[in-house]
Amino acid sequence: YRDIYKTSLILFLIGLLGYFFNVGFNALLAQHVSTALFGDFSVALRVLNLVSVYMLFGTLSSSKRFYSAYLKSNKINTASKYINWNLRLILISSAFFLILLTALAIVIVALHVFQIYDIRQYHLLVYFLWLAPVNAFTLLISSYLICDRDVYLGAFFDATGFYFFGIILLLPIIYLFHISFHTVYLWFFMFGIFMVMA
Repeated sequence: YRDIYKTSLILFLIGLLGYFFNVGFNALLAQHVSTALFGDFSVALRVLNLVSVYMLFGTLSSSKRFYSAYLKSNKINTASKYINWNLRLILISSAFFLILLTALAIVIVALHVFQIYDIRQYHLLVYFLWLAPVNAFTLLISSYLICDRDVYLGAFFDATGFYFFGIILLLPIIYLFHISFHTVYLWFFMFGIFMVMA
């Protein structure tokens, strides 16, 4: 029972740490962007996470059931095949999603070129959707870490990772380079967080 209590306590502390990093990240970012842009960022981030989960087609929950069962049964070969199947699924869904986004981008550029709708007027979400495949990959890595007996590291990435790395990248951008955030910089900032996590 001592190990169970210890694990539960550590996971609780990781979750609590994640909460403080979440609040700190949002407070820091909110001070350095306009109210409208921060609102757009919050909506875009939540929709991005939803799209990323849907891109995995349920593999986040199934990996906790099947992949962990294969590891417990010492079926390493079967677990390896399961990972390969998951990665192929992500590649196929990412390719299909990127094709849709490319078609959308062509329409957006055409509307801009023909002066029908300014490209700068689109919601931040339109640009954040390009990050969905990378975000889906980081979510799957977190799930695998939890299943692969590395519960603490997996829980850290799942609950704390995004906001922790976000603050690490945000501090030098604001206080060292004095960069003012707008839509394009926010996109590159988000891309940087996901690349560090991946």
